[in-house]
Amino acid sequence: MRKETEIVADGIGIELLLFGQIRDIVGKDRMAIEMDSDCSLPDFSAILTDRFPRLANQKLLFAVNEEYVSADTILKDGDTVAIFTPVSGG
Repeated sequence: MRKETEIVADGIGIELLLFGQIRDIVGKDRMAIEMDSDCSLPDFSAILTDRFPRLANQKLLFAVNEEYVSADTILKDGDTVAIFTPVSGG
């Protein structure tokens, strides 16, 4: 299931990879997003929640360029952001 969507503005490009429940909510496993400028992870999360309101009910985890990141991370042009929910196992 490889689909791409683009949310267009002017500025930086972010590749978004979606996993698990996030992929199910959004209906895609990959998106390209362009934004006006570099932005913080909380601001980026708010943009996604505005576009996909069901994400507001999810605990989101983020990895940027294949590394887990903290909330104070600033996203820059060309970053790849993976979004998923916590998983538990036994």
